[in-house]
Amino acid sequence: MRRVINILKTALFAAIGITILYLIFKDRDWDEMMQSLKHDFNYWWIAFSLLLGVMSHLTRAIRWRMLLTTEECKPGVINTFGAVLVGYLANLLLPRMGEVSKCGVVSKYEKISFVRVAGTVVIERLADLIGMVILLLMVFVFEYRLIVTLISRHLALPSIPGMVSKPMFWIVITAIIAITYLIFRVIKQRFKNRLTFLWDKFKDGIHSYRQLNNKPLFIVLSGAIWLFYFLMLYVCFFSMKATSQLGMTAGLTVLITGSLGMLAPIQGGVGPWHFMVIQTLMLYGIAEESAGNFALVVHSSQNLLVIALGLAAFATLPLYNRIKNRLNKS
Repeated sequence: MRRVINILKTALFAAIGITILYLIFKDRDWDEMMQSLKHDFNYWWIAFSLLLGVMSHLTRAIRWRMLLTTEECKPGVINTFGAVLVGYLANLLLPRMGEVSKCGVVSKYEKISFVRVAGTVVIERLADLIGMVILLLMVFVFEYRLIVTLISRHLALPSIPGMVSKPMFWIVITAIIAITYLIFRVIKQRFKNRLTFLWDKFKDGIHSYRQLNNKPLFIVLSGAIWLFYFLMLYVCFFSMKATSQLGMTAGLTVLITGSLGMLAPIQGGVGPWHFMVIQTLMLYGIAEESAGNFALVVHSSQNLLVIALGLAAFATLPLYNRIKNRLNKS
């Protein structure tokens, strides 16, 4: 039953993303759009963007390796890089599956506790979150009016005073607190020993940051990842005449709004990412058709890269590790 529920949930999220994508492009003239995709883009800029994408993945693998490295274990760059690529590929199949997949790859080939590896991913995600918040604050500083316009145009927020004055609001809040408390008590009683063991292992991974020999390098690599993310999007502006005049601030804004779209639990951000990028570009004066073509090309090229590299890593890692193990034994 749990497996069936997971399959249905995955199918539902995929259907939502495809529906959003359909609604975005359903009124387009497909022949005209195909002609635009064929003639209006300089795909050398897209290729350069993909190269920057590879650099971002490699930088992420090097940063992750720093967290995994201890005196007893020094994982190889190839295994960590391959695990990152397999993780990205898994995210295209199941939302949020990438973290589990890449942890499993490293745990298997480097003989590290899976729970400890998962703990290092917590540090990774925390570093990414801090970077994203910093960039989000920068966008609010430089493009405050544009962000407010984007939010007010597509997000009707209810009045907070109006919500808290309604009895139903407090009933829902009370019910959530009560249910959360009961669930916590049940889990604590039934799985106390197991959770204690997992938490101890989990803390080992979280504490990996404290054990870093070079914390400044970790911070620099974290910044470099976001820099590559920015550049791989920004250089795509030059691939199309309609977007070639946009500046770096526009690139930063599109990066952040697109990243917010990727937070939706939909495979590869299909649909939400396109919507956020298109709406943001339109606020910068880009025609809806051009914005749609840009989003389609950039997102498709990046995901084709993920599929190609992910499949290559998935296929070659077992062979690489078999050869490595034989060499170590001989």
